[in-house]
Amino acid sequence: MSSGAGALCADLGELAEWVRREFGDQLPANPGRESHLARERRQEKTKYVLESDVMPRINDLRVQNSTTPLTLTEEDTVVEMVLSSMFLLPHLLGIIDREPLAEDVVALGASPIRVDLADGTQKLYPPMVSEDRAMERVIHDVAEAHHRPFSFEAPFVDVQLSPRLRFHGQGYDVVSRPGIFIRVHRVLGATLDDLLQWGCISSGIAYLLGEVAPNARLSVAFTGVQGSGKTTNMRAAVLAYPETTRILTIETDFELGIASLGRQWTQEMQARIPVTTSARGISCGDLMRPALRTRAELNVIGEVRGDEGGPAIRAANIGQGTMVTVHGDSAEAGLEQLVDRVCEDGTPREIARRMVYKSFDLVVHCEIAPDRARWVSEIIHPLMEGDQPKIHTLYEPSPTAADGRARVSPTSWPPRLLQKITMNEPAFDVQAARSDGYHPLRRTSPGDPADVEQVPA
Repeated sequence: MSSGAGALCADLGELAEWVRREFGDQLPANPGRESHLARERRQEKTKYVLESDVMPRINDLRVQNSTTPLTLTEEDTVVEMVLSSMFLLPHLLGIIDREPLAEDVVALGASPIRVDLADGTQKLYPPMVSEDRAMERVIHDVAEAHHRPFSFEAPFVDVQLSPRLRFHGQGYDVVSRPGIFIRVHRVLGATLDDLLQWGCISSGIAYLLGEVAPNARLSVAFTGVQGSGKTTNMRAAVLAYPETTRILTIETDFELGIASLGRQWTQEMQARIPVTTSARGISCGDLMRPALRTRAELNVIGEVRGDEGGPAIRAANIGQGTMVTVHGDSAEAGLEQLVDRVCEDGTPREIARRMVYKSFDLVVHCEIAPDRARWVSEIIHPLMEGDQPKIHTLYEPSPTAADGRARVSPTSWPPRLLQKITMNEPAFDVQAARSDGYHPLRRTSPGDPADVEQVPA
């Protein structure tokens, strides 16, 4: 298509794509790495240039070629399409801004956009593209803006759009239609005190994770299914450490955002995804070696799901404070997931299980109910008794309680755990840790944003 002929496109999607190609060098340039505020300013400038300069020139070309000029509505549509492909849709971000209870946003090709809310309901919004494959261009632009590959060879991409928005894109031949999935962290920066007030944890658990674990340098694994609150609970436990703590985080894609929450002595590391099949990336496992060189006081692994398992276990085993999340439908299942990850490097299963059970002091299991309420349901202490791996339950659901929140187990705590705690925390109060004091469980009602922490995207 010749230079001027592109302006004559009848299809607004094709016209928007032509505008990007033809006028891209006249729009504010992407500097590479930029803050979210700078990106918003660049988006405003781009919109101004499109509306005041580009669209009038296009209509002039259409008139000169005896083609019907665009209406104001059509001009607005083209501008929105260009901005959407360049800035990940003010469309989607605008939806999130209007829905304070949004937890997940799903856009599958040209289908309506679905928003899953914290109260268990869903809302539908108009599609963001007119045809399925047009979404691949949007995903590609998002990936490119954040220096992540998205191509036929790399058909999946994960990006942290902001501290509270996680983007996942899919495309090409491995899926029936391209898709965008955005996870909204509604309670980014929630502390253990917040979780206590919301009824998610008891006063005993808040004391154990908020005072005892940091002072006694306990290593903790957080388990649960998707959306159960693993990351929220782990982030809250990390924030319980003193502000001077040297923290190192390792993630496949930036998500935890500890540094953005005021912890200036945090070094955040992210895996590098290979751009082509012949290129070599840098995995989370590769990052563990330089990470341990930093001698951080607390190592945080965003999610153990690959070759980072072995190094993470070894870091915990040598006494460096370590926190991880791992998928599992129970605390014990999460432990076995960690065992599986260690076995991936060829370690025999018996040795892997011994490593895992000796490395973590606490395993905290998180639950989510059908109405989207979340709580900690179980905390166990794994240990080795001779050659046998054992599990000691510290907190568990009570059969006489009205909900599944964790209550103190009637059995006494194992001497080895108490010894490790009191060695580093002489003021440890076991009765405080065994308190079952709970606030009423906070359940989100439709339209009630009361438990939403508003964090700018």
